[in-house]
Amino acid sequence: MFEVLDNGQILIIEEIATGNQTVVAKSHFEMLKKVAVDSAKTQLTLGEETIINFRWQKFNGQGLYIDDPNNDDLFQVDIAGISEMIIPTNGVGQVIFSSDEPGEFIIKTVNPGVDNAEIKVVVS
Repeated sequence: MFEVLDNGQILIIEEIATGNQTVVAKSHFEMLKKVAVDSAKTQLTLGEETIINFRWQKFNGQGLYIDDPNNDDLFQVDIAGISEMIIPTNGVGQVIFSSDEPGEFIIKTVNPGVDNAEIKVVVS
């Protein structure tokens, strides 16, 4: 889990069981780049399309978010087992996903050295 502080810092929150107690540990987010992914729909019917959006999130060494909407770094994306390079426009990379076969499909980024993201789309 993550917590965003009022000053923009990102903390990672972990619950650690120690015997009969549970301790909540908070630490600064260490990755300098993170991918965020979203889609308006993750439940589709056969042949229906959805747009999956990928955005870069950058952080400085103190864990403060750096707004960078013009980031044009490529997204390395695995689309249900098929690798693609996605070029962002205005900081957003997009994939149009559809399937004629039912199932659960994972679309994820696989960029080295960053905190990648994934989304599951179910087609029925």
